[in-house]
Amino acid sequence: MKPYTIHTANYAIEALRQTGSNGHTILALHGWLDNAASFLPLSQHLKQYTLIAIDMVGHGNSSHRSTDAHYHLMDWVQDLYQVLEALDIQKVILLGHSLGGIVSSVFAACFPERVEKLIMIESAGPLSKSPDTSATQIRDSILSREKALHSKVKHPKDLTSVVRARMLAGNLNAEHAELLVTRNLVRVQENWQWRSDPRLRTLSSLRLTDPQAENIVANIDSPTKLILGENGFEKIVRLVEQRKNLFKDITLATVPGGHHCHMEFPQETAALIDSFLK
Repeated sequence: MKPYTIHTANYAIEALRQTGSNGHTILALHGWLDNAASFLPLSQHLKQYTLIAIDMVGHGNSSHRSTDAHYHLMDWVQDLYQVLEALDIQKVILLGHSLGGIVSSVFAACFPERVEKLIMIESAGPLSKSPDTSATQIRDSILSREKALHSKVKHPKDLTSVVRARMLAGNLNAEHAELLVTRNLVRVQENWQWRSDPRLRTLSSLRLTDPQAENIVANIDSPTKLILGENGFEKIVRLVEQRKNLFKDITLATVPGGHHCHMEFPQETAALIDSFLK
């Protein structure tokens, strides 16, 4: 996987890319607060594919949104559309982990003609909330943005402590935690500073309702593979149970590991992906 820059209409999207020999292109989208490096272990077992793993806007080395903007789910969907336009790819295989799976599912529902196959790891479409929480969601979101606006960003003192914290937060080993945090950091003289946008940690302004999220899932035409970690997030398991009959063409699989099962058990995950794509 080599560094690769995609210039869209609005942003410079940084990525990691490998060129395979079988003529198939996989575009990979990572999870919230992760980055393209989360697909490095998996890439070692998918060398036959052209794999492009992007840093979503605000993450890793990619551009941040302007100071008057925030991070809305549908804006990442538009970013994905612009990435495909910039790459001149008319039909693609989408591979999304967690948030990346959510973004990919919305794109697949809205632009079925652009998606050959959809693979979601630890994701089952958009998260949702009851409509009677709308006012509270908006209030909490605005207050979280105001707090972030007036808070000083706490940059890490050393890499070791950040890796240790990421290990605990994501149930990751040191190697995988370091892959993720290193790409989200930049060295400035003797200090480390976050590359990722601190506004990513503010609360969403409004989630989709259950009927809206179910409409998204029901409009996914492409064959879809859902891969869950045996010790992954329980809320994803519940969503799969609620929505599996809404998908038009779905296969389910489980691999060892937790929410980052594709990093913990990349060979097993890659075997499922390769079999699905064949």
